[in-house]
Amino acid sequence: MRALLIHPPWLRLFGGELVTSPIALNGIASHVRAAAPEIEIDIYNADHDGGRGRILRNIDFTLGHGRYLACLEGPHPAWEEVRSTIAGSRPDVVGISAMTASYASALRVAAIAKSVDPSIRVVLGGRHATALPLLAAREPDVDVVVKGEGELTFLELLRHPHRLGQVAGITYRRGLEIVDNPPRELIASLDAMPLPVFESRVTRYGFSLGNTWPIVSIRGCPFRCIYCASEKKVRSRSIDNVIAEIERVNDLFGIRVFNFEDDCFSFNKNRVLEFCAKIRRTGRGIIWRCLTRVDLVDPALAATMRSSGCFHAAIGIETGSEESQKRINKRIGAEDVARTAALLKREGILTHGFFMAGFPWERREDVDATLDCMEALRLSSSELNLVTPLPGTALFNDLVSRGKIAPERFDWRRLHQGSTDMNFSDSFSNAEWESMMLSAVSRGYAIERRQRIRSAWPRLLSNASRLRGVLRGPLLRKSLSYLFPWMRETR
Repeated sequence: MRALLIHPPWLRLFGGELVTSPIALNGIASHVRAAAPEIEIDIYNADHDGGRGRILRNIDFTLGHGRYLACLEGPHPAWEEVRSTIAGSRPDVVGISAMTASYASALRVAAIAKSVDPSIRVVLGGRHATALPLLAAREPDVDVVVKGEGELTFLELLRHPHRLGQVAGITYRRGLEIVDNPPRELIASLDAMPLPVFESRVTRYGFSLGNTWPIVSIRGCPFRCIYCASEKKVRSRSIDNVIAEIERVNDLFGIRVFNFEDDCFSFNKNRVLEFCAKIRRTGRGIIWRCLTRVDLVDPALAATMRSSGCFHAAIGIETGSEESQKRINKRIGAEDVARTAALLKREGILTHGFFMAGFPWERREDVDATLDCMEALRLSSSELNLVTPLPGTALFNDLVSRGKIAPERFDWRRLHQGSTDMNFSDSFSNAEWESMMLSAVSRGYAIERRQRIRSAWPRLLSNASRLRGVLRGPLLRKSLSYLFPWMRETR
């Protein structure tokens, strides 16, 4: 049995790339390799462009939407690469993971797999398929949909390819019938799973000290924000297990920068303090960044995080509108935001703010309030995302119930954080909505640029000071004196 896991191209279609190994696929491949070494499995990151992709800003997703659609449906080097990689790997099973934004791309990858060899079993997973499994299973090039966590389910699919009816956590097509099996229970102990560190033979990243490694130490989020599709049951890996992954990645690739992709890293303060103590004891010079809520950071915690290598924290502020803040169920106040932003800045932790514009009820003054907040906070950096009603969220369900979205007929290419084609308002025409969102994105980008320039100045001045010290140093002066006699000291 040979399986190929594919992360579909998405950033590449905008001119960027995913430069790190896909987290979810790492976990699946590591589990299969450990539990069933007789199965050949590999990961192909089709969103990696060999280092040629540029860093994308959020405005690029808005201005590049037309390019994205053209590349999605038409010719692009990624598609031929996908074809040749599948043909060269000769897999029996292709597993594709997709979010809502990359769902259309995942379907094209599925079609390419079937065109290479119709006997390939195509398995689709990820949050979009989990939220809408019955619709995903109707796609002509998809054979099986995995609902929820993929490690145990995908292994069982590979071990028992002819007993689909007994595999929990899947939806599949049997002739003209769609069969929806019962869900699989969540993995009880994440520590029981192999470390999600997988060396791909297909995708070469050229890892160096400058690269970052994504890491998930917590699955789920207990909060009830209406725009979030995360599992609400929280399960955590032990800190020793997390440290083991960090040390293994550091040993294998030399990477010492880690990006915690947990929805809320500081959910458990004692756990964070334990991590900080143990990461310092490794003596490896590890630095890291995380995402946290503004109401879950206090002065002692921030100071401890900074002293243990935390150099960057992202905070979800979302909106500056009091009305929107209430309706999204975020349950934070303006005073929480201001306090935490000032606290992190005082500790020397770079702070990135997430903001959103375009909730269905919003008026121009709500959007302006968000941009005003974004500017007034003077964070290290910020980004403005356009509100995206993801399947599986309360926001999406509300729009479906009000007839704003018909999932069976919906064009999923419209849903991503830069698309202005997401007008679900009762108050604006499509043209008015697009104009308002374009204006918001433009102003948001201008604010972001000013923040980046302002944040860069201290580093530039510090580097200039160091350079000045080097140029004045006796060793360099003596070395240069051999080239320039006039620099020699006279006695």
